[in-house]
Amino acid sequence: MLRPYNYNGEDTMRKWISKSLLFFTLLIFSIAYTSNENKQNAILIIPIHDELRYFAEKVLETYPAPLAEYDINQNILKAALLFDALGAYGIRYQSSFDTAQVFAKLAGKDSVYTEPVLDVFARRAGGAYELAVVYAAILEASGVATALVEDSGRYGVLLDTGVHRKYSGAISPDITSYLVRKNRVWLPVDASSAGSPFYNAWENSSLHSGPNIYDILPVRRAAKKKVETAKIFTTAVKRRKLDRLFMEDKNFFEDEETIRKLQRVQAIMTENQRQAAISIERGMQKLNSGAYDLAVREFEYAAELGDNSAQALFLIARVFAEKKDYEEMKRMGLRLVQYDTRDPRGYWILGYAYNSLGQLEVGAQFFSKAKFLENYLLTAGKTNPVQGSKP
Repeated sequence: MLRPYNYNGEDTMRKWISKSLLFFTLLIFSIAYTSNENKQNAILIIPIHDELRYFAEKVLETYPAPLAEYDINQNILKAALLFDALGAYGIRYQSSFDTAQVFAKLAGKDSVYTEPVLDVFARRAGGAYELAVVYAAILEASGVATALVEDSGRYGVLLDTGVHRKYSGAISPDITSYLVRKNRVWLPVDASSAGSPFYNAWENSSLHSGPNIYDILPVRRAAKKKVETAKIFTTAVKRRKLDRLFMEDKNFFEDEETIRKLQRVQAIMTENQRQAAISIERGMQKLNSGAYDLAVREFEYAAELGDNSAQALFLIARVFAEKKDYEEMKRMGLRLVQYDTRDPRGYWILGYAYNSLGQLEVGAQFFSKAKFLENYLLTAGKTNPVQGSKP
């Protein structure tokens, strides 16, 4: 069982992370990847420093929320603002900091601990890998899920827009400019383009088709000392430069043609959300009355609508738990893990199903993974409020 961890220094943190990696071997048999996700090589565990959280918070405070006129653009403009802030701080790509064969050591591994290089703020420069990790960590600190992509020694960031794939046309009519992963639209960003507007870093990126995609698990990292060094971050950001870069991005993502398109899409999304809520309510009524097949039908419909699909999948698993159909419950657990590898509920479902089938050791491993995510995942409390919602 995973034991509570008390932060008392970087060396201890590294030892703890090393021990905890064994839990991630579960991903080998617990996740059935789609064709795009067959490229998956490893899980990157990235500790999110207090300094990075401070930077993200202070930058986002400089502009009133919400950043976007329409929800569909919220994550994109948040990512744009944080990217522009790195440029306004003065950080630039410098090839002399490039590291050869960063991921060569990952051969045969399922996960690896990698730490953001905060020296890039001191020297205002970094290699492609360093900038990608720092930018991904800042996005994670702000609640935007990311992945790292690598192709022949070139590195970039994939960011989760949170937009269901059915609305991808509202983001871009060019299907080569984004990647569909886990039923959502992900944008590739060339972090080494820091200093230019975010939309350039997106449009110029060719890494969305890279062969190696590494999902990220952001874990909380307590500072060893007071967050004093971070206070210089936002004071060093040139506000005029930031305003100019972000205004270019706002104009790009919210021009008149895009606004008209977003108005139509937003109306569809709102109706789908309403229908999904109705189906969830109907499903719960069917579940409570023992009409299990009808409950599954309602929950599946809610999942197809794309609004809170994870909740719908979790409720389907509950139906199979009530029916004691643990094989189907396992299948739903796998679907939920595929949909969101960070959601502890998928692993609770798998643990419960394997336990009920008498495979206690496997069940215990999945329970440990769920507890790991609930205890240490940076965004667990924000994006997956599942305490007490186990099957």
